[in-house]
Formats: sequence, C-alpha cells, structure tokens
Amino acid sequence: MNAKNLILGLSVAAIGLSSCCNTSTKTNVSLKNEADTASFYIGYMYGSNITGNGIEDINMDAIIAGMNSALQKKDAPADMMQMNMFLQKYTQKAMMAKAEKALKDLEGKGDAALMKEVRVDI
Repeated sequence: MNAKNLILGLSVAAIGLSSCCNTSTKTNVSLKNEADTASFYIGYMYGSNITGNGIEDINMDAIIAGMNSALQKKDAPADMMQMNMFLQKYTQKAMMAKAEKALKDLEGKGDAALMKEVRVDI
C-alpha cells in the first residue's frame, strides 16, 4: 500500500467514523499527528473542489461509499471513462444552473440599477 492510499484510507476511515457516530456533520477534529493533518487536508481539498465546481447538492454517504469501494478495490458500477463523462456533464449542469441564476438576479435589478453599477458615460 503506497502512502497516497494509506492517507486516503485514513481520511475515509475518519469521515466514516465521524459520520456514523454523529447526527450532524463534523467540521472540526483534533489534528494530533501528520496523518491526521494530511487526512484533514485531503478531505478539505476534495470538499473545496466539489463546491468550487458549483455542486451544492451533496450526498455525503454516497461519497464515503464510493471512496470505500475504491479503497477496497471493489468493482465500480461504471468504468472510469463513463464516470468521468458523467461527472463532467453533472458539473457543467451545476455550473450552468449557477450562471443562469446569477443572470436572472442581474436581470431582476432593472436597467436603472445596472446603469448605476456600470456607470456608463454617454
């Protein structure tokens, strides 16, 4: 087992244990050693990547199940190419929805409000 898999495994175990024992999502943990710190950073970076791509509807149980399945080398429900294609489409859909909402919010301000923000001199 290489270091990457070990760290990932530790982070999944920590997430799994915290999610099964708590009714709320735990966001702070004691970082007592390098493995704890690396595990937290991996989780934080994954979470930042997910929300940074516009994905807001997250099923934490499914994320943990997917990570556990990969770490245990279980068969995936699709091949890697299919999973990547699905995630690209899903992410694009989420980003489009976010952009459409932002555009709708701008349109709702009206021309006068937009002109004040833009301050166009004719």
